[in-house]
Amino acid sequence: MSAYRLISSLGQADEVVAFIETNKTPTKRQVCGVDVQPKSFFDATKHRAFLAIGMPDARAEVAKSMPVETEYVSVIHPLAFKLAEDTLTIGAGSIVYPQVYFSRNIVIGEHALIMPGTVVGHDVTIGDYLTASANVSFGGGVFLGNRVFCGLSSAIRDHTKTCDDVFIAMSAAVTRDIEQAGTYLGNPARRVTKRPTTGTSSNGTALPKTKEQKAPDPIAQ
Repeated sequence: MSAYRLISSLGQADEVVAFIETNKTPTKRQVCGVDVQPKSFFDATKHRAFLAIGMPDARAEVAKSMPVETEYVSVIHPLAFKLAEDTLTIGAGSIVYPQVYFSRNIVIGEHALIMPGTVVGHDVTIGDYLTASANVSFGGGVFLGNRVFCGLSSAIRDHTKTCDDVFIAMSAAVTRDIEQAGTYLGNPARRVTKRPTTGTSSNGTALPKTKEQKAPDPIAQ
């Protein structure tokens, strides 16, 4: 539950009222001291949500099953560095950890998960449901489709494009365009298999619907 711990580090843990389990018969338990509730607990008129799910395709499936009026929380840590904040666009429901570096002219879609140490170069466009593990590097002019997973310390060369549903393995180096969905590994990255389906038995998180609050800036304190 690293996303919950990120929110806790920003002093907002008390806003998390439940973890929502998509299984039809969830086990009664707590995670990090917060009750796990069935999906029927979530009320879009009372709660906001974020999807604490690592795999992009599972995150997308859960999002499709949520009420259309659901409001999603975006959490961008104040220690994520934004070279030109006015040219950075990140979609709703995204979670950005500290020590992420954003250059300029960047567009990232909804429900992105970007872990510490990731570097996003200039003029990068990324679709919905990105997962960027720790220390991923995106060169300038990169274009990624929807539901792309980038493993630990992987790298995408500048001006490279990928299609949707691509899994880039740990330490893989993408040096040319990827036009087929699947799993890619090695340096240079090569397609080794079709992308497996991960399923949707994952957890989301429900928060009370409140006015949007910005995280405190620890540098200013």
